[in-house]
Amino acid sequence: MPVVPFVRARRDETNDLPVVEIETPVPLAPRAEPEHDAGAPAETAKPKFGLRGKVAAIIGALTLPIIAYFGAAVYSHEIGDDLEFPQDTRTLWTAPWAGVSAMLLEREYADHGWSPGAANWSPRGRLTAMPAYQSALVEALAEHTELTSKQASMNDEPDPDLAAAARLLSGAPGKDQLRAAREAFVSFDGRARRRTAQTIILPSQLAERLDLAARWSALSADELVDMSHAASGTPFDGDATEAVYRAKARAYAAHRLISAVDHPYESDAHEARARALSALAAASEFSPLFVINGAADGWPAGSHTAAMAGLIADAQRELARYSAGVRRIDATSADQSLEASL
Repeated sequence: MPVVPFVRARRDETNDLPVVEIETPVPLAPRAEPEHDAGAPAETAKPKFGLRGKVAAIIGALTLPIIAYFGAAVYSHEIGDDLEFPQDTRTLWTAPWAGVSAMLLEREYADHGWSPGAANWSPRGRLTAMPAYQSALVEALAEHTELTSKQASMNDEPDPDLAAAARLLSGAPGKDQLRAAREAFVSFDGRARRRTAQTIILPSQLAERLDLAARWSALSADELVDMSHAASGTPFDGDATEAVYRAKARAYAAHRLISAVDHPYESDAHEARARALSALAAASEFSPLFVINGAADGWPAGSHTAAMAGLIADAQRELARYSAGVRRIDATSADQSLEASL
């Protein structure tokens, strides 16, 4: 039995009163144990949430879906700017530029997902970068395909497969239209393998394709300059983000399509070609985390729209030089043909 020991006390020196000593310790009553049924499960302690806990739970329940939605939006927006894609086009395709067009389309609707056709509530359709990039990329492919359909014409009629692909890619195509356009490129390449389609590219035709890429650069430059004049200085300017990524997509399309066309001519245009591809590559790989549309000479944020406009201007200038060099080759060839016929 537990007891409380009492220490023998001394006389209180303050008031000189005697202190009573207890000879026998006082026993303590044993602690009563609660009755518990051996067969019943033990009760667990229930947590008690105060006002702070309830408020934290409510805030967590509200913010968690927002964080998850934003994470899904970032995860689903993969900008395809790989300058090595697609590989092995010269060994797999008779017309490499047609193979590049077909494989770019397949990558966007099959691998990355077609963002312009996504629902408004979908994470894929909410960020401005991916839908703007894909739309501009397909628009560029549509214009290039329309031009090549005329260049590959036979009997003064545009090539039927390329003309069909151009129609499918125009406007606001969906996944089905992109898939059908890819099949049209495959059909054209099959005919090229059987030598029933025109695949020869004359210097003048190459120059026309370069001029088209230069017009894309001019269009991008105009959009970027307009955005820089309306500088907001914030990293969440949707219009500026769209302008930057449209320019990026056009530069990427130009780089991949020009790279797929050989330049067999012995001239100084080889160096101009290398400079043009280098300038297009710089614009294609420009990818800031957030597009800041500040003053061009601002510090510390600066302006991504102004920086992209400078890269696009370089590409436009080099494309014009490359086109001029190819046209000189065409003029020389024409003069030589004329002299041979005289």
